[in-house]
Amino acid sequence: MIPGIDEEIQQEKPQPDTLTETFVKEYIHTQKAKIQTRQLIEEMLFFASCQVASASLALLLFQFAVTQVFTTWLCLFVAWIPSLSGLTEINFQKTEEGWSLKIMNRPIITIIKFTSSVAIVTISIYKIANDLEATIEAFNAVYTEIHNYERPQVENFLPPLFVPVVLASVGMVLLFGFVKGLRSPWK
Repeated sequence: MIPGIDEEIQQEKPQPDTLTETFVKEYIHTQKAKIQTRQLIEEMLFFASCQVASASLALLLFQFAVTQVFTTWLCLFVAWIPSLSGLTEINFQKTEEGWSLKIMNRPIITIIKFTSSVAIVTISIYKIANDLEATIEAFNAVYTEIHNYERPQVENFLPPLFVPVVLASVGMVLLFGFVKGLRSPWK
């Protein structure tokens, strides 16, 4: 055998300890990445479910005629839960340099969650408020109509523009009478 080649082959072969360490480091790195991805997916699912629950809760409470203020605050609270949990995210861990304290790991995502949840709740609440106003207006119109029929007055049963039409008719009859009167004495 050639002595130089044997030495190169032996140098190229990784030591068993180095291979195991490399494998363990790669395994730990991939597992951490999987855990972080899973946590991100869970956070997004939790956020989406809170938003859907908030909008559904608003409509449900509207159906049961719960006061608008209570509905608003309850829906806001349910929608803000994921954002508030992101604001209170505190990590205290040991690093290579020492101990580190992180507050709100992903501030941009937390702010986006908060603003979108406020937008979703605001849209839901305004829709409910508009529906309430339309319902109140419809109730008032029906009440006015019922009130008009309970105490009948002549004005309520006359067609629109009744008075001007009657005045115009009387005026035309008088005008024709006047014109006829002017012709009669000269015959």
